[in-house]
Amino acid sequence: MDFLLNVDSMCLFIQNQNFQAHTEHMMNALYDGAREANAALAMINPALEKHHSQLQGECALVERLILAFP
Repeated sequence: MDFLLNVDSMCLFIQNQNFQAHTEHMMNALYDGAREANAALAMINPALEKHHSQLQGECALVERLILAFP
């Protein structure tokens, strides 16, 4: 009887270790993906800000043209 209790305890311990290792692997993968996404967004952001400024300038020009030629 004690043997079966010990086997159950060992199985539970091994399952917990496997779960912990898998969870740690998944968390590391999540962290790596978030870091890569952040780097990609950091590269894209300056270009988006530049295009936004250009569009604002073009919108202002169109508004002036509309007011000048009603």
